[in-house]
Amino acid sequence: MLAQVSEEIASGLISHEMKYNIRKEFDDEVRYFKGLLNQSYQSYFVPMAQEIIGMMTRVTGADKVVLFMHN
Repeated sequence: MLAQVSEEIASGLISHEMKYNIRKEFDDEVRYFKGLLNQSYQSYFVPMAQEIIGMMTRVTGADKVVLFMHN
């Protein structure tokens, strides 16, 4: 009976450890992809938006141009 109880406890601990590791890997992946998105945003979107704003300022002769983005 003691062996059976210890096997159940070991099984529960292994299951808990597996769930913890899966969650940790998922969280690591989320952080990685958020970093990629932020890097892409800074590398591609910001310069593109600045170029559009600069072009619209020159074309319209306006003092300020506001670029609204809708997701």
